Amino acid sequence: MVETHRVADDERRAVEPTGDGPALAVVVPVYDDPDGVRRTVQSLAASEYDPLAVHVVYTPADGETAGVLDDLNQEIPSLSVHRERDHETPGAARNVGIDRADADVVCFVDADMTVEDGYFSTIARVFDDSSVEYLGLPVEMRDDDLDLTAAGFYDARVRFANRAFLEERGFCPTCSLAVRETVFADGLRFDPTLTAGEDVIFGHQVAAEGYEMGFCPDATATHPVRNSVRAVAEKGAKSGRGFRQMELRYEGGPDRPYALTASAWTPESPSWLARACRNWSGLSLPRKTVVWGFASFEHLCRTAGYLRAVAAADAGPDSRPAETERGPNRNSPEGERSGND
Repeated sequence: MVETHRVADDERRAVEPTGDGPALAVVVPVYDDPDGVRRTVQSLAASEYDPLAVHVVYTPADGETAGVLDDLNQEIPSLSVHRERDHETPGAARNVGIDRADADVVCFVDADMTVEDGYFSTIARVFDDSSVEYLGLPVEMRDDDLDLTAAGFYDARVRFANRAFLEERGFCPTCSLAVRETVFADGLRFDPTLTAGEDVIFGHQVAAEGYEMGFCPDATATHPVRNSVRAVAEKGAKSGRGFRQMELRYEGGPDRPYALTASAWTPESPSWLARACRNWSGLSLPRKTVVWGFASFEHLCRTAGYLRAVAAADAGPDSRPAETERGPNRNSPEGERSGND
């Protein structure tokens, strides 16, 4: 059961000069995104919550990204910069940040995201006042500076249906997630060999171990909209490759390959969109048709990415099954639909 934790504006923890709340750390993985990581770090550094440490972990990045991180590291005392070389995946980068963090709660935010005022104070209040150990948080799509295309309209409506993912699929995308340190002290980490879907596996493992999972709708991060058909297609293909990797590595997965299931080839379910799409009931029929059409297109791109991974034997650096009792469930492809980043 996923409990909802509400924090009213007047209940958010007041920030004291000495800091009396739980120590928070935020981990940000980044590849090649100099502008995005600058925007994110500056947003995090503007938080008045104390104590808060920011850990940016980059996998091989271009010189501009590394240069931006060097500059930010000199400007912001709370920032630490680390490099991950062994796997060069988001999960491996997050693990480096987890191991470097000395905090009661570790938060995760992706590069090119920003957080609202009171974001960390709200998280601290929830962890201080409850026994929750894995806390999902909402994401708002940032589209104010865009002339939205049809693809952008779709992406802004369906991406990061975090509450639905957590309540129905047992995980929250890692771009807006907070985890109590005791979970990591018990040995749980993200699978460093997966190029996508590591947040699905981690959430399933947290649930399987019986940790308390919750959702707080009162602390929101923002994420930029994918505003092109190509970006939506690439997102779908990446998810397909990730699912193939999960299928190979984890026991307890599907009884047969994903490509041989009917769901790999059927259009997106309107019933799922009704739960995942923002303001679905308020959309006109033509706009619902646009959302459904792009969702079905992304789903087919996911199947195509999966098939390319099969053809290329794209299992990553280690195709041995992971030692876990619970991998993606039979509906894991659904967990990748319309929203997981």
